[in-house]
Amino acid sequence: LAAIALFFVRNRVVWFFAGLAGVSVILALGKYTPLLKFLYSYVPGFNLFRGNSKFIFLNALSLAVLSGFGADVLIKHTSSLDKRLRGGIIWFSIFLTVAMLGMYIVLDEAWFRETINKAISSGDLYNNPDPFMQKGFEAVAAATFNNGVLWTIGLSVSGVAILLLYSYGELKRKVFMTALLGVIVFDLFTFGMRYIVTFDSRQVYWDKDAVGFLKQDKEPFRVIAPEMDVNSGMASGIETLGGYDTIMLKRYSEFINFSQGQSPDLPNLWVNIGSVNKLTDLLNAKYLVLRSGQEMSDPDFKAVFDNGHYRIYQNLNALPRAFIAHRAEVVRDRDAIFRELVNPQFDPATSAVVEEEMNIQLSKPLSRSPIPRIINHSPNKVTIEAYLAQPGLLVLGDIYYPGWKAFVDGKESKIYPANYVMRGVVLPEGRHIVEFRYDPLSFKIGAVITLLSLVLIAGLFVWDLRKKRMAVIR
Repeated sequence: LAAIALFFVRNRVVWFFAGLAGVSVILALGKYTPLLKFLYSYVPGFNLFRGNSKFIFLNALSLAVLSGFGADVLIKHTSSLDKRLRGGIIWFSIFLTVAMLGMYIVLDEAWFRETINKAISSGDLYNNPDPFMQKGFEAVAAATFNNGVLWTIGLSVSGVAILLLYSYGELKRKVFMTALLGVIVFDLFTFGMRYIVTFDSRQVYWDKDAVGFLKQDKEPFRVIAPEMDVNSGMASGIETLGGYDTIMLKRYSEFINFSQGQSPDLPNLWVNIGSVNKLTDLLNAKYLVLRSGQEMSDPDFKAVFDNGHYRIYQNLNALPRAFIAHRAEVVRDRDAIFRELVNPQFDPATSAVVEEEMNIQLSKPLSRSPIPRIINHSPNKVTIEAYLAQPGLLVLGDIYYPGWKAFVDGKESKIYPANYVMRGVVLPEGRHIVEFRYDPLSFKIGAVITLLSLVLIAGLFVWDLRKKRMAVIR
């Protein structure tokens, strides 16, 4: 249908979406074309895109629009298709079928084996390569691809057969349109059903007794749960140190990698916590959740819950979500920051590492300040009451991220990156109310653009409606 639109429709919309379809395919190839390096280096904002393969969604949109134009061409023909259109359909079908058969023959099991080995040896796989090396994986990959090829040929032949029967007058128009729609729906269903996975929703929730016990603690805390699926804590309202895929922030990934003895630059799809140490203590990891039968012999962990299914340990060294640091050292280099954080002389409960000079000097604390009281803690707003005997840095163990603003006693204050991944706000001595709000400028710009777009669309709709009414009156 898209090909029919390209050959038989002459308007700007078709050419625009044809160009978008071609450009999006090139962009989706990412580093396998020289275009990516040019765009990444010289086009402002392009280096903010994540996952170049997702440009293929623009291709899918473009092909859908072109297919609509192609279907319109067919529908507007009365009883037969002209020779040029009929010939184009036949030749396109032959080309597609031959191309698919060629891939079916060439891309055999050996080709998949070689391709997988090349991807692993070149480091293109940024997750664990072990599953791809298992015996028989290449056979499954080849079989899956070949089944897709056969489906494509079958759908192509079916669609062309319907078109030809219609063009020779063997099918009435309503039957033709119904059959063509059936092929399209069947195509979309067979392609999309692999993404519509169903399961028992109770599987994403944690054990009710364990969740009930954890929620008795009214202070903000995080847990380490290596036995749980990534992100599953969100369903039960439990904050974990784990994150997955797009939720993984670069700084946080680097921090966790270093805490686990890995290279900070190792790309991860999810957080892998294999050891508990001073850095995980810094992140307010107050509880460790294990399956029953697994034990924690560390004296810094106290068993506090066991229902026969899960066992929960309390981390006695975990820092509170917010605390006061009366000593702060300026370190600008990432690796130097990490070295300072693991320095035996560094006390995370009273000290912090910041990345730029502050408006006050913090050193030689006279005494510890009381632990700040968190009045409200929600995804977009955190309110804290703090009392300081001397000036200090309020450190909040939530991720430092653009868009957050801090207000001390109602006046906006600067947020400093503290300990590489946390937020810090300078406070003078005395009692203060500190409020963190997530208020990014990008959201406001997007909201204004959306509002203006809605107003424009509504104006065009009213103008068009009025124009039609005036035409009727005349």
